[in-house]
Amino acid sequence: MSTSETEILPVEKFKHFLDTTLTIGIYGDVGVTSHTYNSALYGLMQVLGTGVTYKLLKAPEVISGAWREDVDIFVMPGGATTPMHEKLTEAGCAQIRKYVNEGGRYIGFCAGAYFGAAFVEFAKGDPDLERITKRELGFYPGTAVGPVFAGFKYHELKKSLAVRLSFSEKKYNSHFSYFNGGCYFKDVTNHDNTKVICTYPEKQDKAAIIMCTAGDGKALLCGPHIEYVPELLPPEVPEDVIQKLLSTKEQKQNALKLMVEELLSEN
Repeated sequence: MSTSETEILPVEKFKHFLDTTLTIGIYGDVGVTSHTYNSALYGLMQVLGTGVTYKLLKAPEVISGAWREDVDIFVMPGGATTPMHEKLTEAGCAQIRKYVNEGGRYIGFCAGAYFGAAFVEFAKGDPDLERITKRELGFYPGTAVGPVFAGFKYHELKKSLAVRLSFSEKKYNSHFSYFNGGCYFKDVTNHDNTKVICTYPEKQDKAAIIMCTAGDGKALLCGPHIEYVPELLPPEVPEDVIQKLLSTKEQKQNALKLMVEELLSEN
């Protein structure tokens, strides 16, 4: 595996992780594909550098809860929430929720972001794709709604997009992010535990990425695939999408790094 020369996160600045090695557990079982798993792995490696340990978590291990003492961030990659839930069952979801409430950190990319919300409204009105349901984790107490942009079809990457994200905080720069069926977060102003990190300017500034407090922990929920590495996208992705992503690659990497820093911080 190759990694970028991006500076490793200064873990020592985070009191929560003093005298520990940062370990990131990534779910890699039913509901997640090898492509979405690897994209989460390589995307984080590129941003965080080589001083981090990565651990593959299968559903039985998640359900056992044995991982909770060893993992500093639990990552749920893209995929599909229904098979995720069916494989993890309520028991696995309860372990993830307990982990975060007791001080752990959760990152959800695309389907992982839907999975972290209390309610999912997906493709409403589409007889083939519609899924309106409650989900177990509920880090965001409201509803994750999507796809934000029309044209999504499972396993059809020709319909994927590069969408611009807009930030209110000056430490971030606007950039293009890979998008394939992701969500926005409905009625975010109704929830005191939620901070909007960025929005979709092309969609009335609907909330694209949010940070939620949950008990003593935090969850970073990303509707778009901010973790994807443009150079590693499969050939089915349109060339104009890849070129847009490459044009703001550094800004995207910096944004993800800053989000992980905030996720890890005690504030």
